[in-house]
Amino acid sequence: MEQINNIEIESFSSLFYTGSWTIIDILILLIALDILSGVIKAMRNHTLKSSIANLGLAKKISIFIVIIVANIADLFFKADGVIVNGTVSFYLFGEAISVVENCAIIGVPIPDVLKKRLGVIENQNEK
Repeated sequence: MEQINNIEIESFSSLFYTGSWTIIDILILLIALDILSGVIKAMRNHTLKSSIANLGLAKKISIFIVIIVANIADLFFKADGVIVNGTVSFYLFGEAISVVENCAIIGVPIPDVLKKRLGVIENQNEK
């Protein structure tokens, strides 16, 4: 009976995510870094507001909702992780770009190779 319950739990949890956990871990780290760098940027620019922060947090939570939907689509279409891993990768790169942009605005020098690879605008300090 316990074995059946474990199988049911694993089957149910597979609806949420069946892709690579490594890229989910990286995404979670980048989201945390984006939130932190965004707060620092807002403090530097004297624009820190709870309403804006709450909206940003809601957007970050919504990322995981979209990932769950992508996972369900992946399972439905038997895409072997292509849809869900592609979706996670999309958000992963978006978060990485946002972190680098926030740091550039804060005044952190960004190496040219990173700017070129992530497509970050060179004049971020002027914003």
